[in-house]
Amino acid sequence: MGVINSPLVEGRVFSEEVNKKEVTVNGANSNKKSVRITIILHTLFAIISLLLYIVSYTVLCDLKITFLYFRRAV
Repeated sequence: MGVINSPLVEGRVFSEEVNKKEVTVNGANSNKKSVRITIILHTLFAIISLLLYIVSYTVLCDLKITFLYFRRAV
């Protein structure tokens, strides 16, 4: 398959072409998948955080309005 072996590196024969192909094929695919997963997780976290913020803000505003209403009534 046209593999060129370089001289001994740390006591073993090192195949540059095969290792480069493995790194580019396997490494690139696994990196793309992990980047996609990371982006999806961060997006979900941001959406959930925003929804929780909106809900908590709405609840706090309702409580404040209710408190002020009953305070005036008494």
